[in-house]
Amino acid sequence: MQRIKQIAFILLSLAALFFLFLVLRPLPRANPDHCSLVEGIVARIYEAGTQDIVFKLQGNTVNYYINRGLEHGLDLALLRQSLADQEVSIYYLKHWTPLDPNDQVKHIARLELGQEVIYDEMEESTPQR
Repeated sequence: MQRIKQIAFILLSLAALFFLFLVLRPLPRANPDHCSLVEGIVARIYEAGTQDIVFKLQGNTVNYYINRGLEHGLDLALLRQSLADQEVSIYYLKHWTPLDPNDQVKHIARLELGQEVIYDEMEESTPQR
């Protein structure tokens, strides 16, 4: 019986460490290999978290965010004025975490309005479309 308890404790500890690794692992570097593209019309832009800027697209339940966007010099009022009801291209990082099991929150690596790049943290200059 003692042996079974030891094995159960070891397995539970390993599972907890694996879960902790999944939660705390860093985001991958922003490059075309780690990004996906979504295009849509901006329905809403708002601040959330620690100076994050969140974008909602029409007909899309996912929240796309620029981490600490206000600290990067982006102006929330100006973004609302220039991007509201406009079609944008969002390149977001492919990254899953147990903190977001339904995959409803995506980190923006690049935001484009037409040919104009509004925000960019990509390491390589041109992502794959």
